[in-house]
Amino acid sequence: MGIAAREVRLRVCAFALAVIVAALCASCGDDSSDPAGPGNGGPPPDGLDTLAPATIGTLVCKAPGTGSLALQWVAPGDDGWAGTAAEYDIRYSCSPISDQSWGTAIRDAHPPAPVPGNELQVMRVTGLDANTLYYFAVKTRDEAANESGMSNVAYGVTLQEIIPPAYVTDLTAVAIDSVSFSLTWTAPGDDGVAGTARVYDLRFAYLPIDDSTWDGATPVAAVPEPKPAGQPETLIVAVPSPNRSYVFALKTADEVPNWSDVSNTALGLGYGSYLFAVPNVVHAGENLWMVFRAPGGGHVRVELYRYTVHPCGQGDIVLISSVLTEGVYTLTYDFYDPDQQDYEPAAWYHIRVCVDGLERGYDRVQFVH
Repeated sequence: MGIAAREVRLRVCAFALAVIVAALCASCGDDSSDPAGPGNGGPPPDGLDTLAPATIGTLVCKAPGTGSLALQWVAPGDDGWAGTAAEYDIRYSCSPISDQSWGTAIRDAHPPAPVPGNELQVMRVTGLDANTLYYFAVKTRDEAANESGMSNVAYGVTLQEIIPPAYVTDLTAVAIDSVSFSLTWTAPGDDGVAGTARVYDLRFAYLPIDDSTWDGATPVAAVPEPKPAGQPETLIVAVPSPNRSYVFALKTADEVPNWSDVSNTALGLGYGSYLFAVPNVVHAGENLWMVFRAPGGGHVRVELYRYTVHPCGQGDIVLISSVLTEGVYTLTYDFYDPDQQDYEPAAWYHIRVCVDGLERGYDRVQFVH
């Protein structure tokens, strides 16, 4: 064989060898060429969970309360309907929920743990407003964060609230200058003594305030919103007449509004005054209410007189006779109560506050049968 023929044959062998090596390198060095590899949609590695929980289609809303609604559905599984999912994402809104509005809906902070697939599940969503329409939807996730589609949308209306706030029982009024009183009381609740009420209606008058006289009393402007139940409330109230005594009372309402009963009557003794008695006319079965001032260090007598000519110390009925520390005191008198005083006939009675034998305050009341 000639030299030229041998060279041609060697070149052919070298070329064939290069083709074989190139094919082997391509098959082991490029994962994308493997039809079963991840790049070509082949099966996932063993143990990788890619199957999401089933989408809930049975969500219903039921059993409304004044601030809550119950939800019920058939639980999906971890993989479709099989197994037990990891968590729920439950959301609600006052507007219909869609895939587009899902992100703006309120997320419930305490969803229940999922039960096994195909079991019935119930929860109650609390903290809702009364008499309000709400929409609900749910998504489910497994432990690999695979998420279901959004459930069907359920809706329900909470009940109208019917429990009013409790009425205030500890309202007090103390004059701090000639035209101002400091009022204090304890905040009631939204429902009785629980929660936070919505609004106060505070009023003052010259006479006792109750349901029959409420409309005639003067409303106080700019009363602050109620604090949570049990919190102390304080308000400075300006009055129109200097050094005049007034009666104060308030009502409390929730958001419905349900209104409380009228509070206790707070007698506000005028700045520098020594006596304030209400009402001016007392009927059988009613109490006479009085507030009086003790300057401190002196002997104080509060007396009722049938006649105006008697000096201090000669009253027909003595309500108090004692040395008192400085302050404002409250008295009640029942003309029919034998434990307080003997029964007295219908008449005009004059009331005096005497300090060390000198008159410091005066008022009068008519007792009628």
